[in-house]
Amino acid sequence: MNFNQLLKERRTIREFDKEYYIKDEELKEILEAATLAPSWANSQTWRFIILRDKNIISQIADTFSPNNPAIKCTKDSNLVLVACFEKNIAGISRRNEINYNIQSEWAMFDLGLSCENISLKIHDMGLGSVIIGAYDYNKAREILNIPENIELCAFISVGKPIKKTRIMPKRKNINEIIIKTL
Repeated sequence: MNFNQLLKERRTIREFDKEYYIKDEELKEILEAATLAPSWANSQTWRFIILRDKNIISQIADTFSPNNPAIKCTKDSNLVLVACFEKNIAGISRRNEINYNIQSEWAMFDLGLSCENISLKIHDMGLGSVIIGAYDYNKAREILNIPENIELCAFISVGKPIKKTRIMPKRKNINEIIIKTL
């Protein structure tokens, strides 16, 4: 699939085939795509927790916002990636201990790039994904027993789509996204 086609066809998928098992080889391909994302000073602070245990996956899905359409497909999935980053590394110069950006954690941007790679790779493999950011943060951290130096950001449920992906929703015109040209 060419790159433009990949960008245009990738959709968020919320209905997975319960019987399809994401193989370890597929997981490895997905994670390799994650590692190819750029990061601040090549810090590569993205970290992932791999959820395969159906009981833990169900507990995590129960932390999602009420009526979230991703709850069911997450419970149907046999692979959920927990997207995290290691704190206090990206965006900070260790030589001078200076934060060069008003963002306290540039790693969040880097993690977003890594998650985009994951999302595109999953689609390229004929699989589907949904990224979930609305969840009970404290409860999820507790269930997963995440260390203090790791920041929890999002969940990516992965599966085999049940139906063909839908058509791309209307996108903004290029002129609508430009604030100004100087």
